Amino acid sequence: MRGELTDVPLLGVLELIHTTEQTGTLHVRTRPPYSADFSEGHLVGGGVLDWRGEEALFTCPLLSTEGDFEFRPSDLGALPTRPYEQVLGEWARTSDEWEAACRVIGSPSHAHWSAQPPFEVPGGRSARAAASHTGAGLLDTVRELSAAAVRGEALPQPRYAWFALRLRPAALNLPPQPGVVPGEKQALGRLADAGYPVPTLRRALLRAIEGGARFSGCGWVLRDLLWEERYDPPGPALLASDP
Repeated sequence: MRGELTDVPLLGVLELIHTTEQTGTLHVRTRPPYSADFSEGHLVGGGVLDWRGEEALFTCPLLSTEGDFEFRPSDLGALPTRPYEQVLGEWARTSDEWEAACRVIGSPSHAHWSAQPPFEVPGGRSARAAASHTGAGLLDTVRELSAAAVRGEALPQPRYAWFALRLRPAALNLPPQPGVVPGEKQALGRLADAGYPVPTLRRALLRAIEGGARFSGCGWVLRDLLWEERYDPPGPALLASDP
């Protein structure tokens, strides 16, 4: 089963897979591209590239109207743990929460400083780094950070979690920059220090992943870059160090 999202609503595709009790994976090629796993018509997982699990799946929009889809039957070896309607309802609510929060903070990768832990360190922390530091859920951390930012208690910093990635400037097709060796792997934060504007780095990294580049963590990076493309206002070159 395959088709265009302009012709068939995604919710209709999900409902068809559910009512016909199919087992396999639905691949949705939109922004971001993601997959949803089904077992006998029940949602049992999915994600964005290598970022897997409900936390990842629920960041994806349920009302995509651009792109296409393909369902591939397969034996996933997974059993449903909750009713389909419950999972779908949580997906809808959670994806809306993600969008609302990212309108405020840009993305879970954007570092913020607050006087309250765990964001009180010099240079602040991203929600991803904070969740990893405390062991809290990422969405819970994002909710708290967004609320603090709305109150004026969390301030955006010129740093992003994806600054820690070590890539070759040549692989990103970045223009030459004095002091930067194109074929030498460098943290993207160091490239920002060297004078590459953050919007330039973001666009180059986004193009690379959407063009097929794959590395550990590319799923969450892609998801965050797309949020930032939409909600993070472009700015001048920002000095930064690795998060």
